[in-house]
Amino acid sequence: MASRGFRAATLLLTGCIATILFLHLLLPGTLAAVFPYSPENESEFTDALGPEDTTALYPEPLNDDERLEALIAKTGVPLLDLAAGEIYSAHTRDDTALRSQATRICSLAGDARRDALALDVSPEFAPAHADFITALDEFIAVGTLLGGNTPINQSMVDGAMDRLTLGAEHLSGAMRGCRPP
Repeated sequence: MASRGFRAATLLLTGCIATILFLHLLLPGTLAAVFPYSPENESEFTDALGPEDTTALYPEPLNDDERLEALIAKTGVPLLDLAAGEIYSAHTRDDTALRSQATRICSLAGDARRDALALDVSPEFAPAHADFITALDEFIAVGTLLGGNTPINQSMVDGAMDRLTLGAEHLSGAMRGCRPP
């Protein structure tokens, strides 16, 4: 039982580290896009700027390195959130929730894996790309292990927790491998 608690604590700690890295590395640009400078007396600037710019807040990534960063940012936190849900469901022994979370993890990770494999990243981003693919493979394995119709037993849950830990570690490595411009 102590090893299960240790694995859960390790996974939660890894998830927290990954979330902090996500916020630090990938979110500053997003914050600037979401909260652009807005002068207090906007009417003075309206005439000088011309018609309102209606471009998207999030510009389309220019290359596959940026697409990888965007994909990691888009799927990393939801995967960690689903992983935390799996841990909670395992702790409460809620097999229905375990299966539901597993299906969602498998779907999200599978879609992201397909998109990530289509990218041709630079050598600088190759380690982050490899870590991301490995993380997604681990999350897919969790979904496959717990998402079927086989009755869930403790060894399946332990195996899934090990896979979640590995997935979170590799996801953290992928996030560290992405640097803002």
